[in-house]
Amino acid sequence: RRRQGIYNFFAVPSNLEPFLLFGYVTCVDAFIDLVTFLPLRVLAALQHAMSGGKMTPTMRKDVVHGLLIVLVSAVLDVAPAIGVAMSQAYHNVRNQSVMKLYVVFNVLEIFDKLCSSSGLDILEALHVSLIQPVERRERGQLPKDLVLAFCYVLVHTLVLFYQVVALSVAINSHNNVLLTLLISNNFTELKINVFKRVEPENLFQISCADAVERFQLVIYLLIVAIQFLFVQKEELTTVRINSLVMAL
Repeated sequence: RRRQGIYNFFAVPSNLEPFLLFGYVTCVDAFIDLVTFLPLRVLAALQHAMSGGKMTPTMRKDVVHGLLIVLVSAVLDVAPAIGVAMSQAYHNVRNQSVMKLYVVFNVLEIFDKLCSSSGLDILEALHVSLIQPVERRERGQLPKDLVLAFCYVLVHTLVLFYQVVALSVAINSHNNVLLTLLISNNFTELKINVFKRVEPENLFQISCADAVERFQLVIYLLIVAIQFLFVQKEELTTVRINSLVMAL
């Protein structure tokens, strides 16, 4: 039995990596669907409604998703007072000390996990309100769920935005102290999970979260690389490429 346990331990990478790759491809598929097919479905639903047809629950859900994205994008675009301009946020984060940035990055990661867990319930409640017939809804149920979903998407967008900014500051720093501290978080999380008995259901959730985190990190690094090339008009030097690879 112990021998089998050792064999299972060495077989974990060969079984885990295909699962993480599948999860990564699933995240890419969902992202592409969000930025390509969702606008088309929203336009088709609006055209169907303007032609006198009745929208199905799926059409209403697509329209509400598109509305949330447009509203949040408009708020972030026309409200520079909240400090979400890339240049302003970058300099605000860069002026902080290394240890303070380390704490800020950890706090942002915690908020990201909290938003991810609570956001599923918030969006699911909104979907239920959209599917339910009007006579079965409570008075004001749909506007409440819509406002709550808008606030959630806005807050989670700000958290992800400042995570990108903090990672950009870490890669742009003259030394690798901050980047090393950020990478050390993964070893701390690994140590917590390794020395703790985990049920198969919880292990599946952890693996799914790792797949999503890998996709998010690739998107973050892609945004940072685009910022170097097209915004700051700088070249991707060998040092910066090594920092991107280290973060990945």
